[in-house]
Amino acid sequence: MKTAFTKAELIGASLEGLTQVADLVSPLSDDQWHADTPCPGWQVADVVAHLADFESFLSGNPRAVVEPNWANLPHVLSETGKFIEIGVQARRDYTKTELVAELRELIEVRRTIL
Repeated sequence: MKTAFTKAELIGASLEGLTQVADLVSPLSDDQWHADTPCPGWQVADVVAHLADFESFLSGNPRAVVEPNWANLPHVLSETGKFIEIGVQARRDYTKTELVAELRELIEVRRTIL
């Protein structure tokens, strides 16, 4: 069993995983897109928003400037949680098409950078 991976293999696996997420969520119905997930307080759309935000951050893009009403987000329990949630909240009004397109664009940006 292989226990060590090259940088290229790890990058490829990461980008392939993100591509598979985009492919998986693209055909979802509105009910499926807004379905709750095991992540407290998050729907499927929020998970995709988080992935897009994190890839955007890693690409060097400026973070969104939003100040959520933390009292309405009881699942956010730490500063790290707040950091993550800001990117999700900034994409709250994105349609599925917009969010999946952003994720796909960021996959290509990351491929170029890495």
